[in-house]
Amino acid sequence: MAKTRILKEGWAKAPNAFFIGAMRTTDQRNAEVESANQQWIASRTAFHTAFTTLDEAYQRSLMNFSSKTIAEKDDERDIYGQVLEQVSKQWARLPDETMAIHGRRVWQVFRDIDFRTSEALVAENEKITNIEQRFGEAALVADLQAMGLTTVNQRFGTLTQEIIQLMNERNEESAARVQGELKAAREAMDAVFADFVELTNALLVISGDAALEQLAQYLNADYKKIEEQMAQSRKLPTVLVTSDIVGNHRYSVPELAKWADIVAANEKSFAIAPSTDCIVSLAAKAKKVGGLFLALNGAAVRPTDAVDAKKEYSLVEMDGSTPVTPVTPEVTPVTPE
Repeated sequence: MAKTRILKEGWAKAPNAFFIGAMRTTDQRNAEVESANQQWIASRTAFHTAFTTLDEAYQRSLMNFSSKTIAEKDDERDIYGQVLEQVSKQWARLPDETMAIHGRRVWQVFRDIDFRTSEALVAENEKITNIEQRFGEAALVADLQAMGLTTVNQRFGTLTQEIIQLMNERNEESAARVQGELKAAREAMDAVFADFVELTNALLVISGDAALEQLAQYLNADYKKIEEQMAQSRKLPTVLVTSDIVGNHRYSVPELAKWADIVAANEKSFAIAPSTDCIVSLAAKAKKVGGLFLALNGAAVRPTDAVDAKKEYSLVEMDGSTPVTPVTPEVTPVTPE
């Protein structure tokens, strides 16, 4: 008679990233099992359905505030902006003054407005809107035409308006809905997983099914590896985030982590804000001052940015003011709950 049991202890409190990893592994292992037991097959189907719902909700929770569409349009817009700026800069160097003047006037607009593609979307949108207003002046229209940049500039402005429209369509209500979907999907997955494990373990005792015996062995080995990864996450390099308002804290940084991964592993500390497309602090003190967003050297950090544990990040006030000089309270290591 089979002695192996699927062990499920510890997953209820696991961070979403690890929990979903365990459920994905279970779903994949289940698909490989050849069993004639109709009750178990029904349980496997229910598990797959619950996991699919959970995985989709999880992906939406990561992408909702930094939508793929907006990110792609911003990347495309950055290229048009860089071409406008760099071409005009090179034209300004031409020895023929009648040609160089076109470049100087256009390039000066970028300098006056301090255009940078690394800024938060809201700030970048505002600056480009100002640039486009300037480029509407007759002399600058002629300059752009002389350098063959009219079409490039039109695309630059059109993409900005599309991004602004997409960002306006996202709001806090939508964000709350997506997070609520994830919470509900996880709770449903917890219940389905518990039922699945209970049934499989019972069948292992009653029937001694060799396929289920092998499944249990594989899953226990898989779960052990994921648990080791969870433990290892507490020994990983940490990144420092400073703030004189909420204090300084460190967060574990898995290999090749993006900031979206850090947010997912520290759901009580951070969220990805829909209105600004940046990472915000969930600390009560941050909310009291109107909100704080994560920045590096004054520029907002995006969820898709890689985490550099060697650099010091800070929390900046939501109005975009210059980061204040952080105090140095006791640094508290933060690990996924």
